[in-house]
Amino acid sequence: RSIHTSVVFDNKMWVMGGYDGSTRFNDVWYSSDGASWTQATSSAGWTGRSGPTSVVFDNKMWVMGGNDGARKNDVWNGIYK
Repeated sequence: RSIHTSVVFDNKMWVMGGYDGSTRFNDVWYSSDGASWTQATSSAGWTGRSGPTSVVFDNKMWVMGGNDGARKNDVWNGIYK
């Protein structure tokens, strides 16, 4: 997986979206130790995409933009637990 986005939130590392060379993902994973990962969701509300960006603001994770085959300028938020 490459071209994903990641943040630290709620004492966990989060990885969202990305691309494996053929599939653009809209899944969300988290880890509290960087070695063991848990899938929070296999299908977040946004389309599978490469190159999104993310931030933590107002106690939420925000995912913005990226490319799902077309350049996106949307903004999504939520806590995926």
